[in-house]
Amino acid sequence: MDRKCSVHKRILEYYCCEACICVSCCLAGEHRGHRVELLSEASEKKKETLRKVVEKLRPEREETERGAQRLQERRREVAEKAAGETERVTALFRDIREQLEALEKRLLSDISSQKEKLSLTLTDLMEQLEIKKDELSRKIRHIEELCNMADPLTVLQERESHGAADNEGECDTEEEDTEGADNEVRETADTEGADNKGSHTDISNKQRSYMNPLNPVSKLK
Repeated sequence: MDRKCSVHKRILEYYCCEACICVSCCLAGEHRGHRVELLSEASEKKKETLRKVVEKLRPEREETERGAQRLQERRREVAEKAAGETERVTALFRDIREQLEALEKRLLSDISSQKEKLSLTLTDLMEQLEIKKDELSRKIRHIEELCNMADPLTVLQERESHGAADNEGECDTEEEDTEGADNEVRETADTEGADNKGSHTDISNKQRSYMNPLNPVSKLK
């Protein structure tokens, strides 16, 4: 890293206009008359700003982790519900005539499709959150490394990849994304419930159409 002024070839000692400058730049160069700071003072100010950025990123990462856990729990519930539906439909068709075998297979296929659809959706959302969490962790590690550096010149010349204002926007966006993901899962689950209800009604109707009127309906229940 070059520690000398590219113009005056003197050691960089001051900070002005987001640039490290030498004493000649202050006295006779383009920064003449400007309000300058020592590198150490400017470095401490930048470190303080970076610490605030880290404080804003940590809650965002925690919320991302909580969102991933909620999605994982929801995926488990969907799998259990699908398994229960499969068992119930299988038990129902065990006592139904051979003519209804095709209908039984179709309903089981519908349930399997609902399970696959929800599982794929939840898996995709979880992968997105994991990617987001990894990115946030990488940013935090990078910023913490800057905060732990003793060399003020290295800290000041390191380009910041995140500003405090940007991270405030990212926090809001992440919260909206997590809320949107939960809504999407609830809407898909509601659709599944409506489809299953319609399928069960279809079963009852076809049972009545194939059963002998003299046979007791209660036998199927």
